[in-house]
Amino acid sequence: MMTSQTQIQRTLTKLTGLKPWGVKLGFGTFVTIEFGKPQASVQHRGAEHGEWHLWLYMCAWRFQTADRIIVGSEDERSRIESSLESLSLQRLRSVRLLRPALDLAIKFGAEHQLLTFSPSSVENEMQWILYTPEGNSVAAFGDGTHKYGKSSEPLPAVRTQRR
Repeated sequence: MMTSQTQIQRTLTKLTGLKPWGVKLGFGTFVTIEFGKPQASVQHRGAEHGEWHLWLYMCAWRFQTADRIIVGSEDERSRIESSLESLSLQRLRSVRLLRPALDLAIKFGAEHQLLTFSPSSVENEMQWILYTPEGNSVAAFGDGTHKYGKSSEPLPAVRTQRR
């Protein structure tokens, strides 16, 4: 029987080979990354999202290469915006789900890597969410729990009880 974390990893692995686009800074230090064909979003007033839509929510994050840190979530907003605009990410090469907090380690091409970190101060808050082409979503919480289901079902930003 497949564990739920194995299911998440299998879902994430489906991103392998896709080229990211539309890397954007949102509210605060939230970042969204699109993969796959563009799709109009009914929920977001016609905004364009990819078939796959990754939203870094209440997690810390960092883009880096083997030699240097490019930008992180604690940098000044203007630096984050300019760094994300100039980022030239290649196809997603690998993605790993890191335990215990369900952090992500994503490699793009031979050079870039994105790491997420779940601060212990937000262990019951949603860290990241991935929307899939099949209409599902997977959300990871800082305490290592997750929710997987239909994207049409509302996801709590804060987990009120451990599941």
